[in-house]
Amino acid sequence: MPKNYIPPNFQDVGAAAPAMGNHLIDPTGHEFHGEPFKRHWIYGVYDGRVIFYEELVDRSYMMSKPDVCFPIVSPAAVALTGYYPTRSCVRYAPAKNEYTVSMEDFVLRNASPPEPAANEKPD
Repeated sequence: MPKNYIPPNFQDVGAAAPAMGNHLIDPTGHEFHGEPFKRHWIYGVYDGRVIFYEELVDRSYMMSKPDVCFPIVSPAAVALTGYYPTRSCVRYAPAKNEYTVSMEDFVLRNASPPEPAANEKPD
């Protein structure tokens, strides 16, 4: 992965899933420092590109009926011009007895050229 397309602190931990891609995680998250897992934002990559976003949410956390949003840590650059989310929200709506996990507050970002991957030397 070009290093400017990976958010700060996110790392490849070899969590590749067949027909899905690799998962990059942020090891500074609370669940990696002695606290129970609640939720974690994931960047999915394949063939040197970000191909999906994923909010992992623990069932017991969902059952607590949260109504909260979290900032999405963004990379310094993106490969494609487009709208990108800046918040991930986990909400329970009691009137509908409905849970929602959403990406929100999209901003337009312009494409930037890739920088060498962390394990590559520039030409």
